[in-house]
Amino acid sequence: MLRDILVVLIMKCKGNEQITRQLQTVGILHSGNRFQLLTMDIPKGYVCQAQRLDFYKVAGRINDPPLVFVIKDILKANAIIIQTLNLVQQEKTSNLDSLDDTDDDDKVERSNQRTILPPIALPSTFKTSNIARTKDVNYKRKRRKSK
Repeated sequence: MLRDILVVLIMKCKGNEQITRQLQTVGILHSGNRFQLLTMDIPKGYVCQAQRLDFYKVAGRINDPPLVFVIKDILKANAIIIQTLNLVQQEKTSNLDSLDDTDDDDKVERSNQRTILPPIALPSTFKTSNIARTKDVNYKRKRRKSK
């Protein structure tokens, strides 16, 4: 899901390479009283990099040291989200400014230039097929459960 969010953010930035390399998405895994922060970015432009921070146990009291680490990770996630939001908004405002500054001569000049695709292009993810399982797979599962 982090990658899909990253693809949408890249499309919002219209594939601007400088901004795309700075974009990050944040995920939080939690189970019971355990917490883990995940981040994903594209530093080189062609491979998504996922980082998992340490698992922390959320304590019941404020004075317990592990709670400090959880709060630190939450603040880190907040900072990443704000930075990414600022990058996307910066791209939108720069696009609006460039539309206001164009003259008729610029439009003619641009139409004569060749369009270059952005170097960063991540395809959307593939969907899981809805093909029903064969009888052999179902039979093997039942045999394993019965043993």
